Amino acid sequence: MNIPLSPQELASLRARETATRLQTYIAALISGDILSAGEAWRGMTGVFERRRAFQRVSRLQPLPRATREYMHGFWVAYGQEIRDEIGDDAILLRALGVLLPVYEGPDLTLYRGETMFCRRRGRYGISWTRDLAVAREFAAGEMRSCVGGSVVLRAAVPANAIIFSPHLSGSDTYGESEYLVDRRGLGVVGVIERFAEVRP
Repeated sequence: MNIPLSPQELASLRARETATRLQTYIAALISGDILSAGEAWRGMTGVFERRRAFQRVSRLQPLPRATREYMHGFWVAYGQEIRDEIGDDAILLRALGVLLPVYEGPDLTLYRGETMFCRRRGRYGISWTRDLAVAREFAAGEMRSCVGGSVVLRAAVPANAIIFSPHLSGSDTYGESEYLVDRRGLGVVGVIERFAEVRP
């Protein structure tokens, strides 16, 4: 006869299972066991666990090349989904700095289409481009429907603020010359074009 677990016992069991999944994930990343890392990630239940996993990852030393190459492909396939799940760009970028191949290029001038709402608060997104036409296309699109419209930004970006470049890594699927940037390390950010608000 099975006796149901009490709420306290059930919570304790779930906490132990969570801890085990997190330990498995971290150990697999460190060892380069990408199959186990993938299984552990898929087994995580919900956003909370995955955010905790990335918090732990951000404290690791540089990972093996096999792990970084695996995470490169994983990010290209699921990057936006991961960003939405983590819900905190600071945590995300610290972890990506450990997980993805290191950017080794020069300082760059990069562009971004951004909403005026985010511009006023300095809360820029992480995806920037070397191609002004790409940034302009984003700004002139759906971003115009946001309060205040949208802008095209230009920034002097030091190399140490560039986390990773799908563009340089041969995975620029959409031809956007994309670079992942930590906004906390941006140089001067200027507005070079504005688009008035347009309601859909």
